[in-house]
Amino acid sequence: NNTEDNAFSSTHSNVIFTDYNPAVLENLARNIRLNRLESVTSVVGLDFFDQHNNDDDHSGDSSEENVWIDMDGVPRPQVRLILAADILAYSNDARLVANTIQAALMEGGRAVVFGPNEDFRFGIADFEQECLNLGLNVCVTDNIQADQCDGDGTCRYDDGDKTE
Repeated sequence: NNTEDNAFSSTHSNVIFTDYNPAVLENLARNIRLNRLESVTSVVGLDFFDQHNNDDDHSGDSSEENVWIDMDGVPRPQVRLILAADILAYSNDARLVANTIQAALMEGGRAVVFGPNEDFRFGIADFEQECLNLGLNVCVTDNIQADQCDGDGTCRYDDGDKTE
């Protein structure tokens, strides 16, 4: 329905789907075309190693502030919201993912990262500390439905108590 398409696109929102795997990127693009969402979505390759703060050769290069780099080397503007799932797979991913979130997330933005605990994946145990090292506020919870995280890095549980 054209009216629905126009109403959705009038929100001035753009969803950017990312992945490292070219087959996944192709599948995402195909689904976007099938659902006629090209005007409000894009598909971009993302490699955590490509961010300038993850590359010693670019350290101190302030010309690339407030951008993240896609797999084609194109600087992209920061975003307000990052939703990510199952992105930590290797021991060094904690630092790389934290740096990528810092590069891609605008000030005041929020990243929600879903994944298993450290018993099932390498790098998970270090992720919170890597984010804290970068000055990112962190709220870790085992039950996203029961817990509400505030923007200041604190969690409010069902009983109303706040913890940091």
